This record gives sequence, structure tokens and C-alpha cells, in this order.
Amino acid sequence: MKRLLLRFVFTLFIMSAFNMAAFAYTPVMDKLGVYNTSTDSYGFFSYNKVNLTNKGADVKTDMPAFIIDGRTMVPVRVISEGLGANVNWLDLTKQISISYGDLLIVLSIGSEKALVNGQSITLPDGVPAVLAKYNGVQRTLVPLRFVAEQMGADVQWDGETYTVHINKPIEATPYYEVTEFSSEETGDSITLKTSENASYKVKFFSNKLVIDLLNARLGDQFSVPDIKSNWIEQVRYSQYTGYTDIKNVVRVVFQLKNGVAYPDNVSV
Repeated sequence: MKRLLLRFVFTLFIMSAFNMAAFAYTPVMDKLGVYNTSTDSYGFFSYNKVNLTNKGADVKTDMPAFIIDGRTMVPVRVISEGLGANVNWLDLTKQISISYGDLLIVLSIGSEKALVNGQSITLPDGVPAVLAKYNGVQRTLVPLRFVAEQMGADVQWDGETYTVHINKPIEATPYYEVTEFSSEETGDSITLKTSENASYKVKFFSNKLVIDLLNARLGDQFSVPDIKSNWIEQVRYSQYTGYTDIKNVVRVVFQLKNGVAYPDNVSV
């Protein structure tokens, strides 16, 4: 009886191994057209396709991810917007910008370099973003792991199923809104209302008082009414882009009247 049991277990093991081998995943290859910046033309070659999941859910796209030169390349909007980022295509310079909170990534078609918040970084293995054509669809493919990890996501490769699992995205750095501008009738007191406690910098140039609200965006209803003041000639405001290390800055500029100076006559 013991001998029969041993033979039975051995037979099960052999059958299980056979079944695993029989149903092992076979990578799927497909034709993909990749744009060559040198020849200004598309070359069509066969590449392995890659499956994607994001937070445990399968990702369906009109152009699949492919392995190109050893790197998983994915349509830029699939990975970026899937993690909550905004994507812009700059046609004149053939660049893609990805903004995510205070993070700004700029990738150039065919370039092994990327800009991350203004700093030049060499892409892994020097594999650049590319323009690609697949089944009549044209998309921009970017290195998946590089983009996802820059946005704080965890990326895992499953070689048995040719699947990339994207998990645990870090939330974008929150920003607050500048919602309202108000002043007393005399113009002696002005209030800028924000949705949360504000951090800011104050600068004074000649007769201009500049207030930069950091990590802030202008609210949809924000406006500056006409004000009558003994101290202020004019008020201007904008979503300011002059900081290289902070993406969201609201700048408010107070044009002071002649003889008015900060901090002698004005306090913040």
C-alpha cells in the first residue's frame, strides 16, 4: 500500500510538471512601426507585446505596450493619465511634457535625455521616447518604468506572463487655490483668501510689491475688482512659471503709488 501511494504521488508530480510546461505563457510578437528621426520614416519590425495592470486591474489600450531595446515602452497617456498626471504634446519641438503635482518631466522624441524639473537625466539604457504606428493608430511610446517611478509608483515585472504590474502611486503634492481678492472701501486693508494655509514669498522692486504664493493655483472664480486706495495704483496677478523647483505659483503684483514703500508704509 505504501509503495502504491509513492508511485501515485510521483505520477501526480510528473503530470503537474507536464501541465505547467504545456500551459506556460508564450510571448506574443506583433508588428510595430517605429519612427526614425534620422531617416524621417517608420521602420516596421516585430516586438514582444507586454500586458499591463494598474492597481490590480488589466489595462486595455488601442496600442499595447512593447519591449523595445530591452525596455517596456507604453503609450504616454496610458501610464501618465493612469497615475493622475497631465500630458501635453509639443508639436514644434517633438516633446512630451508630463506634469504631476510639483513634478515636470519633459521627454524628446529620439533623445536619450529627459528633463525632470529642469535637470537633465539619461534614460535607462539610453532608450528614448518614440513615435509608433500600430494597426492604423499612432501614439507616443515612453519608457514605462522611468515615467512611473518618477511619479512614485511601484513597478514589478512578471517574466512568466510578460506582465508589468503598476502599484502604489504616491499622491501628487497637493496645491491650494487662491479663491478671492477683497479690500476695504478705503483700500487700507486687502485680503487674499486661499483654500488652505498659504506659504508665500514677498519681494519689493522699486515701487512694486510682489507676493508669490507657493504651491498655489488660481481658483476658477478668482478676480481683482477695481479698488480705490491711497497706497496702491494697480494690481496684477498670474499663474507664474518663473520658478524651476516649484510648478504651481500664483504671483500677485501691487503697483504702489509714488512715495509708498515696503515695509515703511505697507505690511504683509
